Amino acid sequence: MSEQISLAEAAERIRRITEHHNSRTAKILREHGAKIEATAAVITPVDKGFLRRANTYHVDATVDAVMLTIENRMIYARYQHDYPHHHTQPQARDHFIALPFAAEIPSIVRDIVDADLKEATS
Repeated sequence: MSEQISLAEAAERIRRITEHHNSRTAKILREHGAKIEATAAVITPVDKGFLRRANTYHVDATVDAVMLTIENRMIYARYQHDYPHHHTQPQARDHFIALPFAAEIPSIVRDIVDADLKEATS
C-alpha cells in the first residue's frame, strides 16, 4: 500500500531530489565511467599499448544535464572501433568502447533511480 503524503510533503521531497541530483548523478557516472574504462581496456586491441592507454572517460555537469563521455583519443581509434578486424589477441573486440558502455547502462540507470528514491524517502 502506498503512503499518503500531503502536497507540501510531496513538494519537499521533489525539492530534495532535485537539490543535489546533479552532484549525485555526477558521482554515479564517475564510478561507472571508471568501470567502463577498465572493461574497455581489457578488450581494446593491443598495438604497442597506445590504443589501450588512450581510453578515458570524463563527466561534465551543467545546470541542465550531467554527461558521461567515454572516448579514445588516438586518431586511429575509430578505425579499430567501428570496423571488423581479425584480432590476434583472444580478448580484443571491435566496438571496444561501445560494448562495455551498453552493458553498463542498466546499472547506471538503476543507481541514479535508487539514489533519487533514497533521497525522496529520507
